[in-house]
Amino acid sequence: MALLSFYSMVCYYRDGRNRNQDVTLDVKPLLQDVGAWLLFLAALSVPALVFAQDAPLFIPKAQLSAVISFGGGDAYLAVADGIFVADDMITSSEFYNQLVPIVNALPGSILCKTLSGIGYYVGYHVTGTVLGGWMVALTGLACSIASSGLTFIAVFHLYTTFERISFFDLLRRWIRPIIVGLLLSVALSMFYENLSIGVEYDWPPLMGGVVSVAIFALDQYLFSRFHLKKITLLALSGALSLAVGLGMTLI
Repeated sequence: MALLSFYSMVCYYRDGRNRNQDVTLDVKPLLQDVGAWLLFLAALSVPALVFAQDAPLFIPKAQLSAVISFGGGDAYLAVADGIFVADDMITSSEFYNQLVPIVNALPGSILCKTLSGIGYYVGYHVTGTVLGGWMVALTGLACSIASSGLTFIAVFHLYTTFERISFFDLLRRWIRPIIVGLLLSVALSMFYENLSIGVEYDWPPLMGGVVSVAIFALDQYLFSRFHLKKITLLALSGALSLAVGLGMTLI
């Protein structure tokens, strides 16, 4: 995205379309907005810094992950996997078997729910207490809100200054394919986790994948035919997977 932006800006200025245009950035309101968001983040991070020694590592990772996936959405799960699961701050089992189903079931922002949940696991692992988990979860929530606010404010001020530059057009063309790629990464990660569960319980090869594909196909049919809500489909999928798991265990 950065390279596309840079290339488009070079083309724009090379063509001379920026002549006689005012591109002066007013720094004062930008700094005031940024300062307010940083103060908000600092205030809600103090409890975590007191209770959990890993909080200083968690906060910059949480900020980075939120900025990378600005706006959150399902695509954030792929970003969180690469930053938190890959670095062993939270296990793959905790993330995909416990946190992701809860995140999808509850209403609200996926970014806020996921970062709060990851913060809870981090705090609980470090302190061994529920209170410690809640303190870092609060910081995760603050990071998700503050990062989104900071990113929006920065982009807003830049956009109002450079809105006539063509690189914004180029960005809009590439955002959707990038989001689709992130969502595909999440789907494949969850599919791989299902295969791992099957192997762990000595199921026949690829059994976990077959069950996953069958439940997914059933969900798609029920959604298109009866327009069931996501929470209903999620509950049905969980019940079916549990029934299959119990059946395979008995066999």
